[in-house]
Amino acid sequence: MKLSGKLLESAQKQSFTVGELIGSLEDAGTGETRVVAKEKDILSFTEQVDRLINSFNAQIQRRWWRWRPSSSGPMSSARR
Repeated sequence: MKLSGKLLESAQKQSFTVGELIGSLEDAGTGETRVVAKEKDILSFTEQVDRLINSFNAQIQRRWWRWRPSSSGPMSSARR
């Protein structure tokens, strides 16, 4: 094989390798974008769960204060 043929073959292999690297970088960028989107979803769900828990705790506290035992003794709530 002539030198020019070897150089051409080497250049084609390098071009193919560079193309693969560029494709891999694009895939990595797309993957990172997906990860960031999922992280935002998780944060949103976490905030929603926190709000629901806080609301539930507030409901429990309101009900506790409404139905709490009086100071006349431990059985006073059962006598009502």
